[in-house]
Amino acid sequence: MDWMMISSGSTTNRIQRLERAGLIERVVDANDARKAYVQLTASGLEKIDEVVVDHVDTQAKLVDCLTEEERLTLEEVMKKIENTLANRQ
Repeated sequence: MDWMMISSGSTTNRIQRLERAGLIERVVDANDARKAYVQLTASGLEKIDEVVVDHVDTQAKLVDCLTEEERLTLEEVMKKIENTLANRQ
C-alpha cells in the first residue's frame, strides 16, 4: 500500500465504511479462515454504474478545452504514468 500512500489502517476504515453502507461484503476464504475477500454487493454494483457515468462526463468536460494534439500528448503522458504505477506493484 506504500505506493498508493494509504496506510493499512486507513484501508481498513474505508472498507468498514463501505461495508456499513451495504456496498461491499467480506467473504471468508474457504481454505483459510484468516483470509477474507471483499466483493461488491448488488447496491455496490449499482453505485459503480452511477459514478462511472458521472466520471466519464467529468473527464470529457476537463479535456474539452484541449486541441487534438494536446489530447494525444496527454494520453501519452497518462500511459507513461500508468506503466510506472503498474511496475511498482
